[in-house]
Amino acid sequence: MRRTDGELILFWTLPALVIIWVSAFFLFPGFLHPMSPNMSADQVASFYRDETARIRYSMILFNWFGVGLIPTVILLAMQVRRTAHRTPILSYSLIACAGGPPALFLSANRFCLLGAFRP
Repeated sequence: MRRTDGELILFWTLPALVIIWVSAFFLFPGFLHPMSPNMSADQVASFYRDETARIRYSMILFNWFGVGLIPTVILLAMQVRRTAHRTPILSYSLIACAGGPPALFLSANRFCLLGAFRP
């Protein structure tokens, strides 16, 4: 019988990440195209006022997707670490970069979510 280890647990977070991404794609199809940069401030405010709930829920789901990237990158780093010869510098740099994408997602979502709470 195979022992459940950390890599197997990280591997099975991938289907959850795919489910979150696909559900976001089908639940929030209105955000497929971004807002036009030619929109006035009143038009942007009315968009946020009309679509408040959908914006909030999509940003929360997007945050879950961003957090779900962390186990994926760590799993990649663990696989890269196995191929290291003298120094595991590549795997350590990959682990260090694992926090970058979720931090960028969370900061971008924070501003979009704030706009949805105060249109």
